[in-house]
Amino acid sequence: MRERYHLLDALRGFAIYHVIIFHFLYDVYVVYGFNPDWPYQTWVQLWQRNGCGLFVLVSGMVFALGRNTFKRGLQLQILGLIITLVTVFAAPSEAIYYGILTFFGSAMWLTLLLKSALQKVPAVIGMLASVVGYGLTKDITSGGARVFGNEVFAYPQWLYQDYFAILGFHSNSFYSSDYVPLLPHIFLFWFGMYLFAWLSEHKLTRFLIAGDYKIFTWPGTHSLEIYILHQPILMGLCYLIFGRTP
Repeated sequence: MRERYHLLDALRGFAIYHVIIFHFLYDVYVVYGFNPDWPYQTWVQLWQRNGCGLFVLVSGMVFALGRNTFKRGLQLQILGLIITLVTVFAAPSEAIYYGILTFFGSAMWLTLLLKSALQKVPAVIGMLASVVGYGLTKDITSGGARVFGNEVFAYPQWLYQDYFAILGFHSNSFYSSDYVPLLPHIFLFWFGMYLFAWLSEHKLTRFLIAGDYKIFTWPGTHSLEIYILHQPILMGLCYLIFGRTP
């Protein structure tokens, strides 16, 4: 029987708590209009980026343990498409294009496609390359790569159209209430994958067995179901508290 890495479950549970709290506040401040500028505050953007980043990194670590990865990726792609269709028709102003589920499905498929090449890279080099790749693409929406606030180079402007939104390039008119493109997030996913490989090489995965606290591990092992159900439940809760949306 394969050992259960409770710490990974706990971290994923911790991340899903962040998702729930963030989306509840988003519903209150943005959907119900109490403070529409709330998402644009610096601390909120940092919170969103770090919470999402933790989710992606842990998922990259879990990828190394996964089976039927192609099938799992297809499932996530279909769920992502369903969420897009539902939000487009039910709440077009808050429609979700290329959200977190679509990202995970795409990341799994891309990693499978490149698996033979990625496995040839030593774990330490892979982690370093992932850090560099993330650093050069984290400001992709601003038009270029930045290092310590200074632009290193600019991406070609012809890339910035909505056809390439799944990659991270899009026009100024593009909007998604939950947008997780491949760039820069694929590098966090790969960093997690290489981190797990490094821990395995050095016989350190035993430290991942600790942390079996049900308050975190239970939601961690049911993160997909919670993610799918949490927003309808939150909107229902907001409806009970505030009534109809403005």
